[in-house]
Amino acid sequence: MTPRTAHPTALAVAITLMCVLAGCGPRAPADDATQAASANAPGPAGDAAARDPGAASGDATPTAPTDGDDVLSGVPQSIPLPARTTPTMPLPDATEVTYLCADGSDLRVRYGGGQARVSIGLDNVATLALSPEASAEHGGEVYVGQGQGLRRIGGVVEFDPGKGEDAIRRCREASSTA
Repeated sequence: MTPRTAHPTALAVAITLMCVLAGCGPRAPADDATQAASANAPGPAGDAAARDPGAASGDATPTAPTDGDDVLSGVPQSIPLPARTTPTMPLPDATEVTYLCADGSDLRVRYGGGQARVSIGLDNVATLALSPEASAEHGGEVYVGQGQGLRRIGGVVEFDPGKGEDAIRRCREASSTA
């Protein structure tokens, strides 16, 4: 009795898929600056083949969408504050939102019952109450308490831990339980 082997076509597909997932597919020779420029070039959403020469030749290399606005954990980046008139949708109670901040740090906020519980890392650093007056004056939702404040406007928050202007964190929403 001979051992059974995988069908050669299935094996070739599996190896190709592993290569694609590992990013080891064939690449056109070019210098790094040319590759980076073409990979991030703006274009229509369906224009992946124009940005990825391998895709046009039938190579199944996936291309991640790049909008230039990504904030990555651990990587500092500028985050503009939206206009005060930017719509800020209410969140259901017990919603936890993880934000990635301009300084590269993470900030978590659990919203519910008119409160925002702010955590940095494993530490709960503030429990703040929604202030309808401050929200009307500054736009979005403003939570205050104990000399601290959190302003949520659109998908951006500013957290003021009450330690001076240099300590204010501006962060963009990364994920949410809502």
